[in-house]
Amino acid sequence: MNPSLSGVSVGTLSGRELQVLELIAEDITDREIARRLDIRERTVRAHVSKIIFKLGVASRVGAAVVITEHAWRNRQ
Repeated sequence: MNPSLSGVSVGTLSGRELQVLELIAEDITDREIARRLDIRERTVRAHVSKIIFKLGVASRVGAAVVITEHAWRNRQ
């Protein structure tokens, strides 16, 4: 595990933010996320910004890494 991510918790995310993050991890575009969740693309971008801030990462790629590592740890 990347030590810089060891203190990051997805537990700080709202249910909707977690849904968006899971789709980000699937490499889904903002437009497609909006369509799947029946929300506006602008709302998706707001969720992405909040996710990045709450997780303390630099980008949506960093957020995807966090959720992937979280899922991996919970499988074991």
